[in-house]
Amino acid sequence: LLALLISESIEGLIVNSSISLDIREVLSLTVSSYFSFLIIGLLFGSLFILLHALVISLNEAGCGLKRFFTILFLSILPAVVYSISFGLLIPLAFFLVLFSTAFLGLKGRQRMSYTIMIAMVSIFAALSTYLILHHSSEREKDRRKLLAVKISAERDPIAESLFLEAEQKLLTDTLLKSYFKPGPLPIGQVRDLAQLYFNGYWEKYNITVNVFGADECPMTALYTTTVKDPLTFDRLIDSVGMFTLSERFFFLDDGSGRISYMARLPIFNNEADIFPLGTLYIEFQSRYTPEEIGYPELLLDKMVKTRTDLSTYSYARYNKGRLVSHYGSFPYELSDSIFSVEAYKEFEFKEAGEFNHLIYRPSDYSLVVLSKPLQSLLQALTHFSYLVLFFSFLALLPLGFRKLLRDKSLGPISFKRRVQLSIVLLLFLSLILIGGGTIAFIISNSNQKNLSNISEKIHSLLIETEYILGKKIDLNQSNADNLAYALTRQANVFFSDINIYNPQGDLYASSRSKIFEEGLVSKKINPEAFYFLSVRKSSEYIHQETIGDLQYASAYVPLRNFENQVIGYLNLPYFARQDELRKEIATFVVAIVNIYVLLLVLVIITAIFLSNTVTAPLKLVREKLSQIRLGKKNEIIEWKGNDEIADLVGEYNRMVNELADSADKLARSERETAWREMAKQVAHEIKNPLTPMKLSTQMLKRAWDDKAEGFDQRLERYTQNLIEQIDTLSHIATEFSNFAKMPKMKSERVELQSLVSSAVDFHQGEGGVKISFEKELFFATYVHTDKEQMLRVFNNLLRNAIQAIPEERKGEIHIRLQQVGAKYILSIADNGTGIPDELKDKIFSPNFTTKNAGMGLGLALVKNIVENSAGRVWFESNLELGTTFFIELPVFSES
Repeated sequence: LLALLISESIEGLIVNSSISLDIREVLSLTVSSYFSFLIIGLLFGSLFILLHALVISLNEAGCGLKRFFTILFLSILPAVVYSISFGLLIPLAFFLVLFSTAFLGLKGRQRMSYTIMIAMVSIFAALSTYLILHHSSEREKDRRKLLAVKISAERDPIAESLFLEAEQKLLTDTLLKSYFKPGPLPIGQVRDLAQLYFNGYWEKYNITVNVFGADECPMTALYTTTVKDPLTFDRLIDSVGMFTLSERFFFLDDGSGRISYMARLPIFNNEADIFPLGTLYIEFQSRYTPEEIGYPELLLDKMVKTRTDLSTYSYARYNKGRLVSHYGSFPYELSDSIFSVEAYKEFEFKEAGEFNHLIYRPSDYSLVVLSKPLQSLLQALTHFSYLVLFFSFLALLPLGFRKLLRDKSLGPISFKRRVQLSIVLLLFLSLILIGGGTIAFIISNSNQKNLSNISEKIHSLLIETEYILGKKIDLNQSNADNLAYALTRQANVFFSDINIYNPQGDLYASSRSKIFEEGLVSKKINPEAFYFLSVRKSSEYIHQETIGDLQYASAYVPLRNFENQVIGYLNLPYFARQDELRKEIATFVVAIVNIYVLLLVLVIITAIFLSNTVTAPLKLVREKLSQIRLGKKNEIIEWKGNDEIADLVGEYNRMVNELADSADKLARSERETAWREMAKQVAHEIKNPLTPMKLSTQMLKRAWDDKAEGFDQRLERYTQNLIEQIDTLSHIATEFSNFAKMPKMKSERVELQSLVSSAVDFHQGEGGVKISFEKELFFATYVHTDKEQMLRVFNNLLRNAIQAIPEERKGEIHIRLQQVGAKYILSIADNGTGIPDELKDKIFSPNFTTKNAGMGLGLALVKNIVENSAGRVWFESNLELGTTFFIELPVFSES
């Protein structure tokens, strides 16, 4: 379900929204685009957390075969969901790799390695790339169909509707009517008045106004074609004209492939008049406005999108099998033979010439082809590269926070990590420096190129203009309209608007006067430019100007006549295509990121190899150092080479040899010391019973010599004492024998509670002490130990607890068994005299005792037995309150 949610979310972000996820246009991505990538990354992160937890739980569940088939099934399940959605097996491969990596990487451990993280990031980036490109391709095809329909639509319903409004205003315009009345006609104002009603949306058309009087003679030839007879227009309307919403506005179905309209407007003085004052014939021809001209964008109606962005497409229109119009870089043939489709198919996609072509047949005799370059492998790699970087950032960010919160500080970084980070950071630093420097160079080079272009253009334009105005002494306002028309023609050639100012800095003529009429730009020349041209007498001045948020370069040159007199100033506002600069920068960024992602992979592999090579000897030395044990033979390191590592290894080997010698000397010294101490202890213990034996023997001999009375009774008493002392010597010998050589443990599964109970039953009531055993565990408590030796431990501890209780005190011993994790803890608490603090460190020493009799070997044997059973023993004691001994043993396990 989560996999399907991710697919549907990505599809929704692409298909059902206008958010761009095209990483190739990295500089045009919006905040919504980055949020979308964040959403995709978090969704995939959630999926990985789910899979991670699933694999861990399966590992803990045991049963390797069952675990394997469960993971295999869950590998296929989400991939099948994708395969059903897309009809492809690529997602299946992605998920199989993902689960295989997770299964092998996480088997037996719960920590996620960097290998698993790298595999996760790579797989999710590849899957995201596939999903984004797949859905983007589907959305682009649907969009292309709409564009093809729009291109094929020869009629413009918006223009037909807008003409109804303009028509009523034109027919009732009193100023326009006054122009047809007797008197001198202000040349050009009729056309300007008509154009006043066709701005905004109408900028997509080339508009030509033809004015004929009541005698059907042309009233002006300015801004018109060479047609001198209105019958020419009438015949055109009658032959190919089609009525629209207005009976005075006709669509011209001339098969040219362009949208053409003709307006025929008779102008009456009064509505009741029969004969018109004159007739306006207005021609509308659709045009493609060059991107270099920036002014038209300022005049467009924001409510109506006037131009469809076809910058990434090529298109062609065929009429009756012949090419009638085309646009773009694809070389279309003059006939539509390669684009033939089945008659019943309205849309069809076809690949040819490294382009993908949409073939649309709106009618039996017309055909529209909309073409787009095929997507290359490099473009797919671009998406993958950026997503790898983005997902890596998302993956490393929480790990860094987790380490920071867990350790409270980043702490020291290992030498191996420092080597790897240094190499990777060096690569990133070079990426930033080289990338930033190159982008700065591209921007600077683009600016220099623009300055060179504008300088070249304005000087070419200056030659043309000086040729027209070379004979003029000054700029007469009566010739402004004629010059404006000439400037319009030149603007279409140079793809830039042109302005001319008089020597006083006032606007004289412009190829696009509406900018000034609308008040977007002042009719006065730029003050800074006027200063350089008029005061400092510069031959050329180029600087940056702005209109609102639009920034552009503007060039000025003095305009001279043939007498070398300055008659004005020529201005060329150059709207360099900022989109082209952004695309150039984006193309470079995409290319350099692709290269650096590849380099990053290689550098990371190299960094890992180098760091492992450098740190492997250090790791080996560390492992050998950790394995050094006194009393054992420690291995030396074999190392070939004559470098710093060899010196380090040599010092280690020397230390091992010296340590071995020192250990042998220390062992001999300790053995000698131990034997001396043991001999001293044995001599002391043996000497104690020998002295009374000697005295008793001497007394007995004296009594024998003196023939003392009651000799028989004395002999009996002496014999009894001698036997007791001999028993003491035998006990001493047995104790030392047992301590010197413990019997080999015969470990087996032993039920702990029953063993403790038998020891309690044996000592219950001894010395008047009450022993209680709290059984908190109501199940079998098995440990792995030697039953006889562990019983000896319990007997010894119970005997010591009983002997530690004074005779005047009512003795109580409490025994408690509990389980803590995988351990059993047995506590034996008495209410005896306790152990003084100065004696606590000596309790488990072999020759230490607080009793009048005994060798002090009991607790030493207890410690030895417990530790041989993989456990530990310790005690807590309060003087005059009692002592508690604790024994910890691991729970029995079959493994």
